[in-house]
Amino acid sequence: MKKTVFNATFSITLVAAITSLYVAILQKPTTLQNQIGDIAHTITTTGITVMFNMLEKKQNDAENR
Repeated sequence: MKKTVFNATFSITLVAAITSLYVAILQKPTTLQNQIGDIAHTITTTGITVMFNMLEKKQNDAENR
């Protein structure tokens, strides 16, 4: 179950990161594109944080055994 959650988080984060980069590369993004880029950036940051926390918890659990 945890691996599925991690994989889903990774996939969503990857798509958000690509979207964020795409908007950043645009020469003159529209307001909507900027908003999408901001949302994608937030999702990317949150996803990376969640994945690091999951990996850290897994490592701590392994060390406590």
